[in-house]
Amino acid sequence: MKQLQIFIITLLSICSQTIYAQELEDYLQIAIQNHPQLKAIDYEVKSELQKIPQVTALPDPEVGGGVFLLPVETRVGPQRLRLSASQMLPPKGNRTAKAEAVTAMAKAKEQTLEVVKNQLFYQLKQIWYERYEAKETIEVHRENLELLETFEQLALIKFEAGLGSMTNVLRVQMEKNKVNTEIENLQDKLQFLQVKFNQILNQDAQTSIAIPDTIPLKEIIEGQDLLAEKIKNQNPALQQFQLQQEAIQQRIKVEEWAFKPSFGVGLEYAMTGKRKDMDVEGNGKDMLMPKVMVKLPLFKSKYEAAVKEQEYKILALKEKEKDVSLQLLTALERGFTEYRTAERQIALFREQIDLAERALDLLVTVYSTDNKDFEELLRMERQILNDQLAILKAQKDGNIAVAFIESLYTY
Repeated sequence: MKQLQIFIITLLSICSQTIYAQELEDYLQIAIQNHPQLKAIDYEVKSELQKIPQVTALPDPEVGGGVFLLPVETRVGPQRLRLSASQMLPPKGNRTAKAEAVTAMAKAKEQTLEVVKNQLFYQLKQIWYERYEAKETIEVHRENLELLETFEQLALIKFEAGLGSMTNVLRVQMEKNKVNTEIENLQDKLQFLQVKFNQILNQDAQTSIAIPDTIPLKEIIEGQDLLAEKIKNQNPALQQFQLQQEAIQQRIKVEEWAFKPSFGVGLEYAMTGKRKDMDVEGNGKDMLMPKVMVKLPLFKSKYEAAVKEQEYKILALKEKEKDVSLQLLTALERGFTEYRTAERQIALFREQIDLAERALDLLVTVYSTDNKDFEELLRMERQILNDQLAILKAQKDGNIAVAFIESLYTY
């Protein structure tokens, strides 16, 4: 029977954790769909991709024409009208390099989306854990009120029997007033956190947000070294630096192609009138002339400087990438430090509560029989309360530390 009870409790614990995870995941998905900043970045990425057909298209053809106000006399007659059309044909590799540069920049912009998304997720998780702490703190205070009610009744009985002082009753009432005020403050905090949570989700501020019945301290499954490697490979800010470098490499190819000759074709037509003074072979015959054009990049220093400019940009990005990488590893260390601190505090305060409750039982017995140590009784009650609240805070801090570590790589 005992084994069955343990199994049921374990099963309910697993189910509650699954429901909690699903609820939080649902809210994270709502944030992805609704948050204006994420939508704006998504539109910017789509806008960037629209540059691809622009940079891969051929230059616009040039068409020209003119009428001779004073006709030019030729052997076959006067030229009265001239029309021309031409089309430059840049190398295909040039256009491909431009398209790849635009694609890389769009991918880099997408990493901005991931950076912002990770930040939003971290904010939502923080509020999620803070709301749970506030709700559980209210429950702890309410349980403490019941204990204070017992103390008050005990002190009142003692006073009415002439075995105690009215001061003890008043002390308990003062403690109750403090607890009731704290509960009201926490209820206001819950309301504020709900509004803040809804604002991030971009929905009505009064929309009800679920608070799980229980949120245990989340376990960090992967080791610190493995997570450090994961951050190097998956952190969106680092990936953004790499994609920006890739885009600049493509720009260098564009500059290299710009230093190569480009060709064009054209056609020129001239309308010729007939000679009236004499009849010659081909009299009045119009002129049609195909053309080939070559664009020669003669000023090499200009193109070399453009390539050098891009190379310096790559070097700058590499240094920035190193700096951010070091900051991320420091942040990871901070997250693990805060998590381990939370674990130790939870273990400590649970042990402290066990000892304090035993001491409280002894103090209640002493006061009931000998009318002594009522002040010590209240002090021990306050100690247990503070330790219970410290456990809730440590659980919140530990879970926020996990959320912070998760924000260092793509969720």
